Amino acid sequence: MLARLLYGNTRYFVLLVMVVLAVGIASLRSIARQEDPTITNFVAHVTTFYPGADPARVEAIITRPLEDELRQIAEIDELNSVSGTGVSSLTISLVESLSDADIERSWSEIRDALGDAAAKFPAGATAPLFDDDRLKSYTMLVALRARDGNTAPLSLLHRIALDFADAARNFSGTERVDLFGEPSEEIRVAIDEIALASRGLSAADVAAALQGADPRAAAGRSTGNGNDLLIEVGGEFDSTARVREVLLRATADGAAIRVGDIADVYRARSTPPAARVLVQGAEGILIGVAMKDGLQVDRWAADFTDFVASYNTLAPDGISIEIS
Repeated sequence: MLARLLYGNTRYFVLLVMVVLAVGIASLRSIARQEDPTITNFVAHVTTFYPGADPARVEAIITRPLEDELRQIAEIDELNSVSGTGVSSLTISLVESLSDADIERSWSEIRDALGDAAAKFPAGATAPLFDDDRLKSYTMLVALRARDGNTAPLSLLHRIALDFADAARNFSGTERVDLFGEPSEEIRVAIDEIALASRGLSAADVAAALQGADPRAAAGRSTGNGNDLLIEVGGEFDSTARVREVLLRATADGAAIRVGDIADVYRARSTPPAARVLVQGAEGILIGVAMKDGLQVDRWAADFTDFVASYNTLAPDGISIEIS
């Protein structure tokens, strides 16, 4: 019946074809397009830093409290942990039969549990870094470097990268922004050998004094009926002044010999660096930006490219911000 109607009325047939084409084109323009399919993630990683603490102390102060909180969540299928010098790493695997809604709820409960455990951490320990999105690739990579013929300290590039990362997070459609090649600092103690020898001390004496004064090394252990506690002292090495004041020895006349008397204490970039980024042969900062699911990657990438170009015009002279 419909075939006869369309055959006898050419204008209706043409109108129907045009409607079908219009709907198809509109759907094609609005349908989501991603570089990679969305994958349900059952695994997450938790990293917590406690700089300077030995593995046993990291295990007792960081890893065990995290495990105690996480083991109360029934949806966790497997929990593995590794405690190293200054770092605790946990891998969490959920039960694979969970629905998407249950997975999101479980990750939310896990974040809350990590927050509860972090409230008990000592000063100097970072908040747990929760990462449940390692299966997703970055849509755009943005590189910061000194322009050809110019030089710029990595600390300056880092400050500019942090500002750009904040702007990128506020860009419509951005889900995640990560930085790579960030500089890290350490406190160095450069010993004056003549001053050290004149006071009858050795480099080993200085090292032992610094280690003994560092509160991140356990000061002792209290063992009793039903408890086993580590004892710590306050006053972590959070400034060069604190390191300079470490007591090395008291003289016979009551004077004190401190680290600042025999050494130059200063901050410097950590060597070797934890990560290093080279952009066209020069040291720089790399920023990974991931797009939200359900968007059209070609349109979003074009808009983000325009955003980077406009932001680059605001960069200081001699600094380049470009799509890598």
